[in-house]
Order: sequence, then structure tokens, then C-alpha cells
Amino acid sequence: MVFTISKDFLFLLSFFILLFGSEGYLRKKLGLPNKKEKKLHPLQKWLDFTMILSAIIVMFLLDGPIVSMCILICHSFLQSFVEWRYNKKSKEWIIYLTSGLILFVLTIIGILLGYSYYQ
Repeated sequence: MVFTISKDFLFLLSFFILLFGSEGYLRKKLGLPNKKEKKLHPLQKWLDFTMILSAIIVMFLLDGPIVSMCILICHSFLQSFVEWRYNKKSKEWIIYLTSGLILFVLTIIGILLGYSYYQ
């Protein structure tokens, strides 16, 4: 019996390792505490909820996950901008920016590997 790992599983595994590993590494390197509940402006809460909900809806309604990933990338970059603009001292914006860049790179790799449509 030979155990084979599909390329889909390896892609998702690398995605989660990069995303969560980079966050943990950056938190340790920058001396940031783990995430806690923070007070957000009501407009920011509404925008976060709307973007994440629209990404989930688009993922199930459209034929491919690329549009959904683009919405999540925009969400990460927007969150990074808001953190940078209003809370520069916390350096939390670096984590959101890194997450957005990782999502962007992995989306490009996914497109090149042929993950633009569900099979």
C-alpha cells in the first residue's frame, strides 16, 4: 500500500503553514502579544463583516475561488492600511500586510497551477 499526497492537499498545507507560521514568527520578532479583542470603529466592524461575508458568498456562488481570494486579499490590505493609519505604534499593520502578500502570492501560484476553477 502506497500513500500518496495530492497536490491539492500540499497546496492547502503550504498555504496554512505560511499564513499562520508567518504571523507567529512576526509576532515573536516584533514583540507583539497574541491577538486580543480590540475595540474597532463601528464602520470598520461593518466593513470587515461585509467583506468576509461577500467572500464566502462569492466562493459558493461563482465557479472559481479566485474572486473570493481577491476579496480576502483586499480585506487584508485594507486592514493593514487602517492599522497603519490609526495605530502606527502597535506594528500590527505589518502582520496584516504580510498576510495580504502571502495570500496574493499563493493566489498567483494557484492560478498558475490551475486552481482557478473547481474541478
